[in-house]
Amino acid sequence: MNKMIYCFLVTAFFITCKPQSENPYQIIVHAQLTDEEGISVKERAGGELLMITSSEFTNIDPKGLSPNIAQVYFNDVQVPFEQVGPRTLKMKVPIMLLSLYVRININIRYLRYNIIIPEFIIYRPTVTGEVLAGNDGTFQMPAEMTIDATGNLYVIDQRTDHDVIFKITPEGVTSLFAGGKNEFGRLVGIGIDPAASRMYVADATAQQVKWFSFPTPTTVSVLAGSGTAGNTDGTGTAASFTLGIERVDDFGTNEKGQGLTVDGAGNIYVGEKFGTDALLSQIRKITPAGEVTTVPGSRISMVMGPDDWHSPSGLTILQPTGEVVYIGGASSLYQGIARVTTAGTMVRIAGQNSHEDLVDGTGVNAEFAYPKALSYFNGYYHVADGTNGAYRRVTTTGQVITIAGVGHFATPSYCICGITGPVSASYIFPSIFDSNPDKHEIAASAIIMDQVGGIAVRNNRLVYLSDYGRDFKCIWKIRIE
Repeated sequence: MNKMIYCFLVTAFFITCKPQSENPYQIIVHAQLTDEEGISVKERAGGELLMITSSEFTNIDPKGLSPNIAQVYFNDVQVPFEQVGPRTLKMKVPIMLLSLYVRININIRYLRYNIIIPEFIIYRPTVTGEVLAGNDGTFQMPAEMTIDATGNLYVIDQRTDHDVIFKITPEGVTSLFAGGKNEFGRLVGIGIDPAASRMYVADATAQQVKWFSFPTPTTVSVLAGSGTAGNTDGTGTAASFTLGIERVDDFGTNEKGQGLTVDGAGNIYVGEKFGTDALLSQIRKITPAGEVTTVPGSRISMVMGPDDWHSPSGLTILQPTGEVVYIGGASSLYQGIARVTTAGTMVRIAGQNSHEDLVDGTGVNAEFAYPKALSYFNGYYHVADGTNGAYRRVTTTGQVITIAGVGHFATPSYCICGITGPVSASYIFPSIFDSNPDKHEIAASAIIMDQVGGIAVRNNRLVYLSDYGRDFKCIWKIRIE
């Protein structure tokens, strides 16, 4: 993390004003916040012990604050506590369901009084990574995925003969959802329009965008695409696409011209290759009626050097602007995220022209490795960082941190280190006072994924990834709380 950004974050947490109150029932009480050994603490995670000690408690009640009368609140969350003598309260920090460092204010309600403690702690979220489904032969090559409003996942499984779509419930129950009758060839994108009850897929074998009723798939219909490769705008089968047909595990060139997303108005966007040069690309917009146009500013029509090439492998929509954001890239070429503005220009958010690496940082200081897919939710881009085998979280200003995964050269597929299956784990966000720029990468390595190809976001605290690693083939559930 940039040192200036780090200093700003720490300073922001500790800028506070001395509480003032004219309310006779509001009392300001200074206290020491410590661990069980009496050592002062500034940070705590869910489940960790916290002692609150103040001689002023006896001024309110000579016997101290009894749990029979008093209630302790952390940011309006009530916390059970024990009384340890008249001056000390003992409790466990509750799981606050937070996805980032947050200042926790403490107040105590005692009879009619509201006791405010000016001292505070910084909450450090806990990350847990575990296998939700698969790793049992169900999947051959899990790739792109999407999620519905109730939390069910829909995962493309790329197969030798024809691709299928599996449905996975929040509990991990897996069933074949669509594609069992050879309706699809190579699927390279998937999305849902809940308002129209439609699911859309990008079929690179057919060079078409298809749809079927959701949540009950019956007849598969063509929304747009002539069936012959091309880049012609038009409506329905009068239009043509050149969708990349690379499989999710293609390490030589990564996916080129792939990905699908749906905006709030039901418009579909797909990445594709442009012209006859495999390095050229663009993004197409398809209305619910099948009208196909090229997104202004998305076309890469000339490649002069490795930094120019940036073909989409995954797409998402930035809310509330409705701008298309995509991710992609391969070895020695640009690997990262770019936003196509409403003014028709392309702005790169994070990533650089590099070889494969896992490097946290902001903008061009961050590095990815064959990134495959991304999704946007409430201020964050969530990235399935391909051969890094990592889940990366990116702010809209381009600050990248690693939430889970070990990095390209340490993944089981490349390290030859004897890891033959997923390694589930939990860890606590590193200290906010730790200035090590690699602190999130180090902590995240506790969760060992292999090669991730798809991502679906329920919210900023619950994210799913598909893993197509050599001995993995599973769906990961990542919780931050």
